[in-house]
Amino acid sequence: MLVPSGRGRRRLRVAAVLLLLSATLVQRGGAWAEDAPIICDVPVEACIDSPAESDRFSFNVIDNEIVAINVLAAPAQGAGFDPVWRVIDKLGNPIQDNECDDFGDAYLGSLRDCGPLPASGSPYRVEVRDGSSDATGCYHVHLQRLTEGAVCEPTPVGCDGTAPGTIDPALEDDLIRFDFSVTEGEIVAINLGVTVPGTNFDPTWRLLDRTGRPV
Repeated sequence: MLVPSGRGRRRLRVAAVLLLLSATLVQRGGAWAEDAPIICDVPVEACIDSPAESDRFSFNVIDNEIVAINVLAAPAQGAGFDPVWRVIDKLGNPIQDNECDDFGDAYLGSLRDCGPLPASGSPYRVEVRDGSSDATGCYHVHLQRLTEGAVCEPTPVGCDGTAPGTIDPALEDDLIRFDFSVTEGEIVAINLGVTVPGTNFDPTWRLLDRTGRPV
């Protein structure tokens, strides 16, 4: 893969769909009484108990931060339950981002990059509801911080090193940081392998720069 031109030290990170096990927070039995804070890289499980219900999960950002958000239905859900989501700012307005500003965008894929987000809009909220407001069920929410200075305990890996990890539940991802200097036009080799494959398990990866944008 060709690294963007430029000199000096860069911090490049591989956001592989591979994650060290982390705790899962669970909310059941009705709507959230208030906005529930979502912790970076800690999956949350919650349930929609009424078709008209929506849940909100709050988070703050540093200025111009990019976050990755993933929302997936929990296993063995009833027919018709399709959780969709959007991000709103502290005033309740959808953010100015074509990827994350509308519930319908989630139909294109549950994992989305949101931002850059101005810090002035904090606290932001991930708002989740059933896509057609006609079914109930449980779902998982995961937030990953991608921008340098905000990432939550990325796994550092040196040249010729490895970083083992596990996905559980399925919506998790891992942020692995590679710190190295590059020269203009340098090429680096990155490989992702599976040691204990599961049914339909197919990990993928991408390379991000220090701002959190794909290179």
